[in-house]
Amino acid sequence: MIFLHKFVAPFILSLCVASNIARAQPVPDQILKDQENIIIREQEQRRLEQERILGDHKQVSRQKSQKLELLSGQESACFDVQEIVLLGELKEPVSELKSELISFEGRCLGAVGLQNVLRQITNYYIAKGFVTSRAYLKPQDISVGRLEVLVVEGNVDEVIILEGDTKRSRPQQITGNRQGHILNIRDFEQGLDQINRLGSKTAKIRIEPGDAIGSSRVYIDVQDTYAANISTQLNNEGSKSTGRHQLSGSVTLEDTLGFYESLTVSAKTTLDYLDRNVYSRSINGYASIPWHYLTLSVSGSFQQYASEVTSAVQSFGYNGDSWEARLGADFVAYRDKTNQFLLSAGLTLKESRNFVTGRYIDASSKRLSIVDVSGAWTGQVFQGAGNVKLSWRQGIDAFAAHADTIFSERTPRGQFSEVELSASWRKGWQTQNGPIGLSFKGFASASPHTLVASERIGLGGPGSVRGFRDDSLSGDIGGYLQTEMSWSPDVASFPQVLQKVLGRPQLFAGLDGGRIAFDGHDPNEGGGMAGSVLGLRLSGGLLSGQLAYERPLYHPEFVSAPQRGFVRAQLRLSAQF
Repeated sequence: MIFLHKFVAPFILSLCVASNIARAQPVPDQILKDQENIIIREQEQRRLEQERILGDHKQVSRQKSQKLELLSGQESACFDVQEIVLLGELKEPVSELKSELISFEGRCLGAVGLQNVLRQITNYYIAKGFVTSRAYLKPQDISVGRLEVLVVEGNVDEVIILEGDTKRSRPQQITGNRQGHILNIRDFEQGLDQINRLGSKTAKIRIEPGDAIGSSRVYIDVQDTYAANISTQLNNEGSKSTGRHQLSGSVTLEDTLGFYESLTVSAKTTLDYLDRNVYSRSINGYASIPWHYLTLSVSGSFQQYASEVTSAVQSFGYNGDSWEARLGADFVAYRDKTNQFLLSAGLTLKESRNFVTGRYIDASSKRLSIVDVSGAWTGQVFQGAGNVKLSWRQGIDAFAAHADTIFSERTPRGQFSEVELSASWRKGWQTQNGPIGLSFKGFASASPHTLVASERIGLGGPGSVRGFRDDSLSGDIGGYLQTEMSWSPDVASFPQVLQKVLGRPQLFAGLDGGRIAFDGHDPNEGGGMAGSVLGLRLSGGLLSGQLAYERPLYHPEFVSAPQRGFVRAQLRLSAQF
């Protein structure tokens, strides 16, 4: 007993004291900063990967349907026309058609004038996408001042989708139920977009006369090149804390089930410190299926990371994991010859868990449920291609999300509100030595609440302000602008083997800038950043990727950056089956 009192009891007491001291020891700021940077960087890489999946083959189909020019010239003989009467089974409002012809009524019309009446009516239909509708003159006596015009609104007799010599079933999935309806080329442009969004397919449209007068048989010819795309990539876009070099692989399956669906699964891991149990790894999935003007999508991801910080006193190990699932719907609400308006909605469920020496960190760990709605416009502006998207995101107390109980300005909110605005513009010029391009891409977001790391806008990386790699600047309110000039040299004279391997090389130079609004409660939230980039891209071939030199130009003092710049490299090898 004396032995226990003298030796064992003090030993147990010392252990308890040491344990309490360790438990009470504050988490180093560097660890919290590293964890936030890891979360923001993973979000950015996931977004860029999804943009690459969606953007590689995304295009808006525009069929050539030029308006007819009105004729000019002297009338050799003419008749006074006081009234123009439209005949035929018209589905378009007669009042709208009549308004197009007001300038012809009360005039003396000859051969030229009569042809212009027909052309004006035809142009009205072409502008609306009804490219097979026509106007005709019946034999009549117009000396009485009355002109009768027969309008035949072209309708759809049948829609046939041919893949080689095989007739595909369910054409209504792509074009809607168009049989018997007036032929609107916009409906079929939308169908082409849904097919051409798959990298394995190229679809074109042809229109042939149908069985009845004014009817047409619409053929969509589809060329299929592969069923699966497998790629592997090596890059140095990882962080210093979890490993600079990353190896990833992805598999994309398209139209496997016959519904024009797309499924992509990818996985990624760092390579540098696997022997020390320091890593970052993730798996991601994305799937989509179209139904004419509607596209449904589902995506999911899971990520794990582990790292450590060694100080003069001790080493701190920290780790975490996160998952995310999203269900989304995109609907093309309007499209014409040059414009398209898209409505989108989605539900996202996500959770992030972060630990330091095994201790759960509440401040950066949340389970969130987020509803988002957006509207996007795509069209021509300043002779280039423009896009503007406005989004509203709202965190909700549902689906097992963490409910807010503390409403302090410093406490991250789960039930937050956020508005986002993104815009882009690009234009190209053809030259003898290859096309030159200019592009702008901007993004801004604002929230009246304090956000968790995964929902904040971050600056510093390939998707925001290039020139930074390990450190970033984030906040609840901010934005950035990327500008880029590019030149794609003409490779027509290159050997075919080299063209197949390299695809389309492109030299580019960019200048980026962004700013985060200052937060009075956080001295490290706020400031501006700017960076530059010069590099080479490869796309469309067996090899793709980029090699770029990036350099920071401006940043706050508390943001660390390689002042001499660095080289960002990624190389992707793809094979199709």
